[in-house]
Amino acid sequence: MQLTLLHRLYLAAILLFALPVSGLAQDADTDDEEAADDSAPVAVEEPLELETQTVTGSRLATGDPTARVYSITAEDIKRLGVSNVEELMRTLPWTYSSITQQTSAIDSSVLAPSDVDKNPRFVDNASTGLILFEVITGFGTSTANLRALGSGNTLVLVNGRRIAGRAGDEEGFANLLNVPLSAIERVDIQLDGGSAVYGADAIGGVINFITKRNYTGAAVTLRQDFSSTDADRTNASIQGGYGWGSGQITATVQQTSQDPISNAKTGWTTNDFSSLFGPEFDDRSTTIGQPGVARRICTYSWGQWPCGSMLQLPAGHSGEGTTADDFTSDIIPIDYVPPQNGEDATNTSLTLFVEQYLSDDFQVFADFLYSEHEAYQEYRTQLTGYTVPASNAFNPFGQAVQVNYLPTAEVNAGLLPGAYHESKNEQRNINAGFIWNFADDHQLEFQAVRSRSENFGWQVDYVRPNWLSDFDPTKARLEELLASSDPAVAINLFGDGSRQSPHLGELASPFIGPHRGSTEKDTYELLARGEFFRLPGGPISYAVGTQMSTKRISLEQEDQSDESPGTVTKGLEVLLGLENPEEDLTAFFAEFALPIVGEGNARPGLQALILNVQARYDRYEAIGAIGGIDYVRNEHGRRVRGPDGFWATEGEPNIVGVKQSHTSPRIGLHYKPTENLALRASWSESFRPPVFSDIFHVREPFEDTVYVQDPYDVPGGPFCLVFGCQVRRQSIYAVGDDLNPESSDTYSLSFDWTPDSVPGLRWSVHWSKVDFTDKIEYSYNLIFTDPEEVFLLPQFVERDSDGNAIRVFPRQINLSEKISEILTTELEYSFTSAWGAFRPGISYMRTLDEYFTIIEGAEPIHRAGTIWGSNDYELVGSLAWTAGRFGADLFVRYTPSYENDRTGTCLTVIGRCERRFQPRPTMKVDSYVTVDLTVSYRFDNGLQLRGGGRNVLDADPPATPWGGRPYDLARYDARGQVLFVEANWEL
Repeated sequence: MQLTLLHRLYLAAILLFALPVSGLAQDADTDDEEAADDSAPVAVEEPLELETQTVTGSRLATGDPTARVYSITAEDIKRLGVSNVEELMRTLPWTYSSITQQTSAIDSSVLAPSDVDKNPRFVDNASTGLILFEVITGFGTSTANLRALGSGNTLVLVNGRRIAGRAGDEEGFANLLNVPLSAIERVDIQLDGGSAVYGADAIGGVINFITKRNYTGAAVTLRQDFSSTDADRTNASIQGGYGWGSGQITATVQQTSQDPISNAKTGWTTNDFSSLFGPEFDDRSTTIGQPGVARRICTYSWGQWPCGSMLQLPAGHSGEGTTADDFTSDIIPIDYVPPQNGEDATNTSLTLFVEQYLSDDFQVFADFLYSEHEAYQEYRTQLTGYTVPASNAFNPFGQAVQVNYLPTAEVNAGLLPGAYHESKNEQRNINAGFIWNFADDHQLEFQAVRSRSENFGWQVDYVRPNWLSDFDPTKARLEELLASSDPAVAINLFGDGSRQSPHLGELASPFIGPHRGSTEKDTYELLARGEFFRLPGGPISYAVGTQMSTKRISLEQEDQSDESPGTVTKGLEVLLGLENPEEDLTAFFAEFALPIVGEGNARPGLQALILNVQARYDRYEAIGAIGGIDYVRNEHGRRVRGPDGFWATEGEPNIVGVKQSHTSPRIGLHYKPTENLALRASWSESFRPPVFSDIFHVREPFEDTVYVQDPYDVPGGPFCLVFGCQVRRQSIYAVGDDLNPESSDTYSLSFDWTPDSVPGLRWSVHWSKVDFTDKIEYSYNLIFTDPEEVFLLPQFVERDSDGNAIRVFPRQINLSEKISEILTTELEYSFTSAWGAFRPGISYMRTLDEYFTIIEGAEPIHRAGTIWGSNDYELVGSLAWTAGRFGADLFVRYTPSYENDRTGTCLTVIGRCERRFQPRPTMKVDSYVTVDLTVSYRFDNGLQLRGGGRNVLDADPPATPWGGRPYDLARYDARGQVLFVEANWEL
């Protein structure tokens, strides 16, 4: 990383921007003698005390005392020692780290299922040619997932406003990498829903990032992370602000650069995990290698398919001058560990807030956020499924064979560029409006918000010819090189790479891309709030208003075409019937706080009693296709491929409109029997409407043949292969308004107690339960994630009289329910001594229940304490200490043991694996303890130094198989031990 250049740029910016402002800021502290000097700067006039406030979980100016909102301040964030928002989310006991920088580029088949987070939507890319949403837009993404209810059910706000979700992704969840940590003044987390205030997507909870504002002066911060796994990170930020008598401006600029994780330094050096977990866990590959692994191709009535034994030349054989007898079926296992995980990334962001009072009662304001995140990652380079004709100079079999080849020697020699993935994500939010205070106790607020996210990506890999369009010039050249009988020209996929064609590098082509995605969201909101009729306990507060918004998504990729200029752009019209699907929202909301008991009528045992009532009505309208497109079939009823290599189709999309509405109520109660004890109780209802692909699809219902693993298979049924048995699949993609919105009921109880008898003691307890019903799921996903349950349900699997599965029914469905019940308690005690001020604390979060049922009456599928669920509990001990200029914060985090019931699939018959492709044995994962430490020292001149680290004792993760790795990335941060130094200078 070019640290010197980066620091020079920031120093120049400080000199140009910060020094004049710092002179003004310092002038506020000058004494009378300095103020009398004519050469001294003019003193700053203090702005009006009418600053804009952001509250979470309420539209009342003073907030909702019946809501339990956890707040993390900018100072708390510094104490935690984290360097970006993703790391901040990892410290919260209620989050499940399902989509992070370390998992978003991993094959989605190893990630959590849809009830825990977003699983890939089924896209018929064999006919559409459109790659899955997640594959296109997923790299360079990090999300928040509260209570393991899914990123799409966790509403992320910036300054109380929605932002455009991940670019081109219909789910709409925010990318946390586009939220700059240095710009955050406070983070609020509400676990009790939030749809009564914010509308959809708040089933799991709300996270509200409030950016810095009303700052006068300048500050610069530099931070350097040193990771034990090479994932170093550099953060640099500048904050400046200036106030005048009737307004103020605050701006923050941040730049971050980071290196990827070296997998070898995490302890992942082999794929043979048999010494750790047993003989069933040797994950070395015997289907690919160098020399290449070949299989003969056989012709059947339905087409051609590889058959017979896998064959390979001995190690060190060049592949030149061979005969078929030189090959052996004793395949050399390939122990390939990818060199990197995470991202080689840079991030630049800017936040700006400005407000101006045109009078004592009228204020205009605007805030702006811009963020750009660029990410790059190298991954495994391989040539799989290549058909090598009999004419190939190195093919000794006298017939076409299929070869899987690992070109490690060629990549190392520079003959073949390595495969890589890169992306660029941009986020732009602007929010502008006015506040008018009138009639003493009333306020009218208008806001207009425009938010846009964009993604550009490119994934370079090596694609076999039958995956390429006939119009792709790479295809013809690749077929020519594979068929060549000239040893000086032909590609050699049989040897060890020492005798290779100089033309091998011509195979490079974009596997995905270039692709572009965008999401736009325009919102207009009018809000009136204030106070009216007084009760004995005080005035009634109210907030009423309306909101209108429009969301548009776009997703494009370039494919080869016979049309000029040789490429064609393909978008969502091939899936949803429209290039830019659009969703319109109209909402009306109201909130009232009734102080039944307050200061005026308090009595012993009843100091305060407040009733809060909220309701919001949302009406959604969307347009898309429900059928209209069908496959072209030949005289035998079989599908026909078009010249682009995909299944040919005919017909026109049937475009229709779908409307859905929902009313979300909430009732909360705040009761204080004494001044030191506060109790809260609430009930609320939240919802989430179906996304575009839940209800729209251009494809008509159709039937085809697939192979599935039936855990209850009986002998003598349909034709079976080692990876599954043959069944008919009846697919319905477009269901229209037959699908209900997802909804939930949330119940909450909490209290806070600060007893007079023990000054400095604070104890809080919070219980909440989410009863999540009508969860939308693509039923075909469940066949693979939870086959033991699904194959017992006749709604999804049809069996013949002998009990054999003969037909499956993929379609979007509403699941019966998912339950999340948690209890969080925090205890801390503040005291002072001759050694300074101390604040020890302990936080405990217990998952009381977490399960889902597919249909009513079905057996529940429990997630708590498993690899695809929340931990049984989270325990964090902390100690804060300050003494004069010194400070220190210590955190000890304990993760209990849990069950890994998703250890993978048996690759061979060995040990406890009685057949191939059956699930491997379940195992218990050990508990895990990490220690975080931050120390600080403040100088008189405004400079503060911090240092410390996360996982300072460099604790190794508990071993368990997870997505081909020996550790669980949802619970372990593979950056390992991260030590840091930070300098913050308030100028």
